[in-house]
Amino acid sequence: MENSFVLLFPETFYSKLTVNTLHFIHTNVENPLRVGFVAEQLNVSAEHLIRVFKKDTGLTPRKYINKVKMEQAKSLLKESNLSVGKISTSLGYKNRDHFCRLFHSMVEQSPRKYKSAHRLAEKQKTQCV
Repeated sequence: MENSFVLLFPETFYSKLTVNTLHFIHTNVENPLRVGFVAEQLNVSAEHLIRVFKKDTGLTPRKYINKVKMEQAKSLLKESNLSVGKISTSLGYKNRDHFCRLFHSMVEQSPRKYKSAHRLAEKQKTQCV
């Protein structure tokens, strides 16, 4: 799958730190990302990063990281034949159960049900054409 991305927020009024953070998150979505690590890579304190990022986007970096990872997971579940375990690993999660709990809390469906529902919908769509 191509590693391109669409930012979940427009960049127009963001500080340079927030733009750099968004870029770092999107280009490293397949890695385990901790806010402290991101801040370290951008040469700022975690507290400063959280404060500036939240002011600009309305979300903490952690919530944004989770959102980006879950959007990527949804794409992979719909478009690939990868297992839930392989998808969780490909997004930097070491614990499949943690990934599944997080996915369920954000999408309100388990990854397996999400995959099945979208595969069924796609199958029905192709039968109607």
